[in-house]
Amino acid sequence: MASLAKLCAIGITGVFALLVRIVMAPAPDMTLVFINCPRGQYRNSDDFAPAVLLSMNNIIHQTGLQGGNWYNEATKGISVCYGHGRCAMDITAQQCSDCLSGVREYMIRKCRNSRGVHCKVVSCEFRYEEYAFDDG
Repeated sequence: MASLAKLCAIGITGVFALLVRIVMAPAPDMTLVFINCPRGQYRNSDDFAPAVLLSMNNIIHQTGLQGGNWYNEATKGISVCYGHGRCAMDITAQQCSDCLSGVREYMIRKCRNSRGVHCKVVSCEFRYEEYAFDDG
């Protein structure tokens, strides 16, 4: 019985430590480092538009779950959108999603319908292009 009580105490301590980490994790720092959107624009009626939307949504929802550094590609018709999301190691998966969602809003405001955008804030960065790339 003593070992069962000890295991329960260890389990409770582990759960408590995890909760403290989640609650105490710093909020993402949304201070803008840079935003780059030099390419031409696409029309909302282009196949590229839904490919961008799909890529952005996948980046936001998957990057934190995939370890904070994730590449994807999304296809619509003959158009392909390549995307990349990266988050700081000191934020949770949910905070990573929140950070990337905030960056998406920067991108939409500053670079609406751009064929390529790369935006970085202190806690995360987001990029999409119409060609394959590697941010290294």
